[in-house]
Amino acid sequence: MATVVTPAHLESVEPVKTRPSSGGGGLDRPPPRRGGDGPGPGGDFGSVQRYTLGVWIGIGGIVMFFAAMTSAMVVRKGMSDDWIPYDMPLALWASTAVLLVSSFTIEQARRRLRAADDVGLRTWTSITALLGTIFLAAQLMGWNALAAGGFYVKTNPSSSFFYVFTAAHGVHLLGGVLALAYVFFRVWRPTPWPTRRAAVEGLTLYWHFMDGLWVYLFVLMLVWR
Repeated sequence: MATVVTPAHLESVEPVKTRPSSGGGGLDRPPPRRGGDGPGPGGDFGSVQRYTLGVWIGIGGIVMFFAAMTSAMVVRKGMSDDWIPYDMPLALWASTAVLLVSSFTIEQARRRLRAADDVGLRTWTSITALLGTIFLAAQLMGWNALAAGGFYVKTNPSSSFFYVFTAAHGVHLLGGVLALAYVFFRVWRPTPWPTRRAAVEGLTLYWHFMDGLWVYLFVLMLVWR
């Protein structure tokens, strides 16, 4: 049997209370998602964590490779008398300074991202990519200078490690330059990019690591050449 709702029944029903939101009234908005790509300048906290974890895993592999090469270099020099030192090319001193400056510029790009400044993000990203390209060009100049002095890949163990170290680092840095170019064009396009923040944060971490790795390699080759 159906129940008839009378005005008396309506008066006895307690009204639903709503809390005003911090934005100026109305129902509370649901909390933002943390597992997926939420709104805002560049995605949510979960995406940043995933991208950063992936970069750290890659960094771990790179560290293991260069640690093994460093051990091989130290052992090879200690067990032979055919180790001939070379003069560090001046181009590598210049390339080191360029790479140090690029760490500053990519940090500025990350700050522009956090400030939701797309123009600044594009500007500093392009500057960093340009400095990375200049670094690679300077490395090639260093190779030419070493070859002009009679040091080739197979000339001597010292020059062999020089070419291996600089080439391996250059390939990894080239990957960073290509990633910077990708970020630049993605930011330029008007289409939404939910994981923009995660990509820039991960790329900044990778770039700082490549900077520190090169300083380590430069000092190593300078001392153990």
